Amino acid sequence: MRHKIPGTKFSRDVKTRAILCNDLAEKSRYETELQKVKNDARRDEEINNLKRDISDIKEMLQALLSRGKDG
Repeated sequence: MRHKIPGTKFSRDVKTRAILCNDLAEKSRYETELQKVKNDARRDEEINNLKRDISDIKEMLQALLSRGKDG
């Protein structure tokens, strides 16, 4: 059961005491923003993985080059 909070677009769930949004447009905007944040985090993680991979490749190349000079 929910009770409307006067003067707002929110209601309170009596059982869980959670505050819930009744505005579907606001809910949609929130979900869109949340998806954008998740996509940004996933992109940032991918970029960091690529940076680590490039760093590993550079180290391997430097090791190969130093072996060639010593040999």
